[in-house]
Amino acid sequence: MAMCLDDENNILSFTVPNSEAIIVAQHFGIVDRTVGSFYMSDKCELCKEFLNNFSGEYYIDIALTVNNTKNILNILKSKNYEAAFKHNLVPQERNIEVLEWLLEKKDYLYRMNPPTINDNRKYLKLDNEDDTVTAFRTLLLGDLTSLCIKKIGINGYLFYIDKSPSFHETIKNNKVLSWMK
Repeated sequence: MAMCLDDENNILSFTVPNSEAIIVAQHFGIVDRTVGSFYMSDKCELCKEFLNNFSGEYYIDIALTVNNTKNILNILKSKNYEAAFKHNLVPQERNIEVLEWLLEKKDYLYRMNPPTINDNRKYLKLDNEDDTVTAFRTLLLGDLTSLCIKKIGINGYLFYIDKSPSFHETIKNNKVLSWMK
C-alpha cells in the first residue's frame, strides 16, 4: 500500500492493496486474511504530523463516500466484474444502503474516533468497534480504491473513499478479469 501526501490539496491518501482490504472487499487471488490497517510506508512521523498527533475532529464524509463508491460499483457492474470479488460486491451494496440511510437522516458527516497507530508504528488503524466505520471500510475494495483524508483548517479531518490512482488503467486493461474465479 502506498501512502501519499498531496500538500497542495491537504490530502493524505492510502492506496488499499487487496491484502489490506477487509475480506468482504477483497477480490479473488489470495487466501482469506486481512491486515485491517493501512500501511504508512515507513512514514509514521509524516502521518502523525499531518493528523496533528491524533488530536482534532475526525469525520467520515458520508455523501462523498457514497457518491464515489456508487460510481466505482457502477463501472464494475457495467463490465460484469462482480464475480471477481469474494462476495460479488453484495456487502458493498448493503453498506451503501446503510450510509444512504444516514444521508436520509441528514447525517452528511459522521464523527468518528481518531485513528491510532499500531505498536510497530507501521499501520494506521481505524476504530473497528464502530459499526459506521466498519460499513465505511467495507467499501474499500482491494487494488481499486484509496482511503483519503482531507485536512480542513488546523485540526479537522474528512475521511472518504475514492478511486485508486491506478483504477482507470486497471479497468482499461481488463486486469479485473484475472481476478475472476
